[in-house]
Amino acid sequence: MWSQRSEDLVTEGKVAQQASDEEGTFGKAFLKYSDAVSFASDNYLYHLHVGRFLLLQGKHDEAVKRLQFAVGLKPVNVQSRFYLGLALLQQANKSREHEAIEYVHEGLEHLLYKLTLQAESFSNDPCNQLHSSELLDITNVQSLKGFLTLGKVLTSTAAKLPSFFMKADEVFRLVASLAVRALCSVNHKGELYHQIEGTFLETHSCLLQWMIEMKKKNGAGIQDAVVARHCDNLCSLLKVLSLPKDNALLQLQEKTCQQGVIFQPQNSRALYMLGDAQLSRHDNEINNNNNTAVLEEAEKSYRASLELEGKPSGGKEVPGLIQEQQWWKQRQSAKTKEVTSAKTTSATKENQRVSPTKGSTSRGRGRGATPVKTAATTRCQAKQPAAKPTPVKSSVAAKPSNVKTSRTSAPKQSAPAGKPSAGKTPCRTCSHNKIQNTAKKTPPPTSPSPPTTQPTRQEAVGPPNATSYHPRLGLARVLTRLGSDPDAARRFYEECISMEPNLHDAYIELGEILVESDPLAAVEVYSKYPFPDPLTYDDAFLHGEVARLLTKHEKFDDPRLGPSLIALGKVMGFSVLEKYVDILDSKLKYSKLLMQIYAQVNGKNVDDPDLQQFFKFKCWI
Repeated sequence: MWSQRSEDLVTEGKVAQQASDEEGTFGKAFLKYSDAVSFASDNYLYHLHVGRFLLLQGKHDEAVKRLQFAVGLKPVNVQSRFYLGLALLQQANKSREHEAIEYVHEGLEHLLYKLTLQAESFSNDPCNQLHSSELLDITNVQSLKGFLTLGKVLTSTAAKLPSFFMKADEVFRLVASLAVRALCSVNHKGELYHQIEGTFLETHSCLLQWMIEMKKKNGAGIQDAVVARHCDNLCSLLKVLSLPKDNALLQLQEKTCQQGVIFQPQNSRALYMLGDAQLSRHDNEINNNNNTAVLEEAEKSYRASLELEGKPSGGKEVPGLIQEQQWWKQRQSAKTKEVTSAKTTSATKENQRVSPTKGSTSRGRGRGATPVKTAATTRCQAKQPAAKPTPVKSSVAAKPSNVKTSRTSAPKQSAPAGKPSAGKTPCRTCSHNKIQNTAKKTPPPTSPSPPTTQPTRQEAVGPPNATSYHPRLGLARVLTRLGSDPDAARRFYEECISMEPNLHDAYIELGEILVESDPLAAVEVYSKYPFPDPLTYDDAFLHGEVARLLTKHEKFDDPRLGPSLIALGKVMGFSVLEKYVDILDSKLKYSKLLMQIYAQVNGKNVDDPDLQQFFKFKCWI
């Protein structure tokens, strides 16, 4: 599921379409290289480029044939061997998987060696080389995805690899590091930047899935806190990426947050991040009929996060509000089915298995049946002490073979009291005497064991959950969208403002709630923001809302109008104030206010001679 989710986030389909389009740049390049191969079939580089384009188009079998030509013409070329290995890995036939892994791993080692040489060189000359000219580089998305494919194959391959080969998690971490370095080297956030971002995100998703699978199998020394921290980091990464927030990306974010809650159910941060993911999915699926159910689950996540504030964060008890959510119920149902299936399979195998001990015992219990003579019986008879001379019949002593018969036909024989025969001497260490006793009488019923006490619930450990504005802000947004309790939403927004006075979103969203019922109360909220110096665009938005509401309701004498217009003009320019200036000018009584606004926006004094001439022209003085 994780691989499919992450593959939906990259633009492989788009790249394949571009490579197949003969009118596009990729398609034209493919045609030119194909023509070059027809004219110079002994050039390995032409075969290499044609094979690369065939890989982009998804034609893996044709790419293998073309890249084999390139490797045959120049076997020592690392790039040709790398792309041949990549084509073999993407083929449906896995007969050459070991060879393909060696080729791709060799390409990764070659890239690391090249980066090491670059780091050791002290040249400060800027690199003017085109990204497309390097077929094995960190800025080449196809090579990065090839290394990522190597990591995926290493997680499931059954091939025996040398000990010096990298493990799957090492490959994932290395590809993520290379992708970060590539993002730092690309200045323009265009198509290449987004493709590298998609590869970076897919790499971390694969690493998280590997950690979860390893922990399910044998633990592999991976702690729950490590997996939970990786989930947290991946969720934070999903929020800051410049990739478009489509449905696949939001679903991946929600699944990642769910895994964080599974590993740390008592962590308040993991719970409110799950609520953020659920709220984002609701906002992306406005036309969905089930959007109310998603909002209700987000509300439960935020409330569970608030309940755990100040409590230890290391417990394993799942909050009841999380157990009520649909995704948790589906998970528990799937686990129950797995356990039931495992028990059924185990019971079937147990029934098919025949115990040899039980089979020999049952054969020895019937009348006239001959029990199996074991080595223990022989040893026991050999250890018996020599019997004292007793007045017994010679027939009993002369026939030692009657010992066997006496075990099975004991009820028919009667020995004289106080004169036991040598063959019937009881043995404490052998099993034949126990078999004889079980044939005569059944064991007494055992008394029922006393009921065991239920184990005490493990107390939660770890540092206490910090008090944060995040769950309050999320819960206020959910209540606003539901429209069920506006007073509670307002109260949570006010708590956010008191906890984080510099949070623009809380002021803006609270003002939007109040603007319909009490516009002046919204102005009061906007004016409470601690405006810094210099002002930002978010600050200008708040000032603009104050100016708009006061002007709309003709509160021209309000002392907050002038400073808001001045601040708005300093950030956005005087042109955005023209409509407000015209309204004030039409009232014929706010000339002094207009002169102050015009002078301070332009950074001058009201008494400036040039401004005095302008004010006279405007008839303000």
